[in-house]
Amino acid sequence: MFEEQIKKEVEFLFSSLKSPVITSSKVYSRVKLLYATQMNSIKFLDSPKSLFEFLKLNFSGSYYFQEPYISKNPISGLTTDEIVTNYAYSLDMVSVSKLNDYSDKMHIKRISNYLGFIIECTDDYVLVGQGWEMKKKSLLDIGEPYLAKLSDALSFYINSFGIIDSRTYKGYSSLPNPNIGKPMGKTLLFGIDLSYLNDKFEAESLGEKYTDLEFLIKSLQQ
Repeated sequence: MFEEQIKKEVEFLFSSLKSPVITSSKVYSRVKLLYATQMNSIKFLDSPKSLFEFLKLNFSGSYYFQEPYISKNPISGLTTDEIVTNYAYSLDMVSVSKLNDYSDKMHIKRISNYLGFIIECTDDYVLVGQGWEMKKKSLLDIGEPYLAKLSDALSFYINSFGIIDSRTYKGYSSLPNPNIGKPMGKTLLFGIDLSYLNDKFEAESLGEKYTDLEFLIKSLQQ
């Protein structure tokens, strides 16, 4: 039956996208491509919305539905940002390009606030490179001895010269390098502060876009 053919494609998308959630527009695009004759013969299946209703009617016992999402797991109030965030947490390395590619493949909106996303993930990830590249903390060798050295270096500079302003600060090479295969730089300093030192130093972002990474670092210990 045609219903089972569509269900087969739904399962294929769950597997190929490595996601427990897909959108009706993604299913519609695939089914329309593979089963053009059948789709054209069923006049009411003429949009992602109508296909969503069709799937909901036929497979409410197999999946969970919240327009435009079809999920293997219960969903309530799900947003596109939450879908992308759940995907991000399945990765060891996250970047803007990976998340954008995923959003485009899923036919959903891209994350609206990347800085907010970075801050939300700092318990588990560290911003380490350009393109908002983040890596899981568990995969990085950043321990207390290193953080103590970096904290002392930042405190010395701030106590001697004032707030660190990334637009004018030139002292990255004088800061201790973490043992992660990357030298200390503007992005890495911002990331380490957010993920490890935010109880001692406040990193205040100045850029309005994720491509404009500028910040101030202030001491919280007076």
